[in-house]
Amino acid sequence: MWIKKVVSLDENGDTLRDESGEIIYEEEEVPIYIKENGDTLKNGDSYENAITDWQTQFFVTVPRKFTTGQQYKLVIWARADKPASIDTQAHTMPGSYVHWNFCGSLDLTEDWQCFEFGTDEDNPATIASEANGCQTIAFNCNKYKDEDNQYYFRFEESSFNTADIKDNERVLDSESLTMPLAAVKDGETKAEIDLSKAFETLEVQKMGNLTLKIQTEETFSDGVDLTAGANVDVNGWWTESMENSIGLEQNDDTTTDAVLGLTIVNGGLTLEAGQSVDTKLALENQTGWRYLYNVSFIDSEVYSGIEDTSFAPKANVVYDLMGRKISKAVKGLYIVNGKKYFVK
Repeated sequence: MWIKKVVSLDENGDTLRDESGEIIYEEEEVPIYIKENGDTLKNGDSYENAITDWQTQFFVTVPRKFTTGQQYKLVIWARADKPASIDTQAHTMPGSYVHWNFCGSLDLTEDWQCFEFGTDEDNPATIASEANGCQTIAFNCNKYKDEDNQYYFRFEESSFNTADIKDNERVLDSESLTMPLAAVKDGETKAEIDLSKAFETLEVQKMGNLTLKIQTEETFSDGVDLTAGANVDVNGWWTESMENSIGLEQNDDTTTDAVLGLTIVNGGLTLEAGQSVDTKLALENQTGWRYLYNVSFIDSEVYSGIEDTSFAPKANVVYDLMGRKISKAVKGLYIVNGKKYFVK
């Protein structure tokens, strides 16, 4: 018998982790079939239960699907009881073969060796397009399964991570939102964010598996608990100050697993004609991948009148809400001749 490591999943299909964040695996015993004389069955034998290719592979499955061009580091220790060269393959999940080469071959000896890919900063390893959408690396030992002499392989201390990728590369998808801001100090408005597309992209089914983050001057905040409230300043960055800022607080009356209801408080900002405050909110999963919301806060009266749509003549000069002249208006809110127009 041999043991195959399989990632444990909860009832929603999400990867299970322990309190320290480590992946929980379930152990599955797979039989190695033996002939009557004690020899191991080979593929060429006419037996119903002959060993298959996938039963002679070692799998490493990671929590996040590979994306083309994504930088990674793979480190694994391995040895064999006699010299052997084994290939690596890309699978969606263990046994679901996609491509014959993931990162080349491992030349094993009787001594333990550490095989490293992508650890050289000057020569990073990246995911090939053939492995896009996969989630499992297969170490293919099956070329030796038909040998008369048995081969024994050992793999230990494998690690795969994408911790060194750039911050913007963590964003898997994004969408743009417009939210209202009251014109008076301490005035309140309400808005909702539909989270369903983010859940689908991040492969989760509830908010409990995600952390909401707000843009800072450097990157994003460590995480925001909107039940206690959070604030952004006039530049759209997270701030501790409640003065001259926009307060965001979760509205329990309208918040569900798929919709985030927000109460928006004006902490003293005044929006001039055509002005907006732009910020970024990111939903981040447990492995650091994000879904980004580009949010623009505009005057609540303008926001409420958006449905009264006007279309600007092509000859007029068009500006966006940041006051930049644009050559072609696509869907969104614009300023034309000092008036606001919404293009559907």
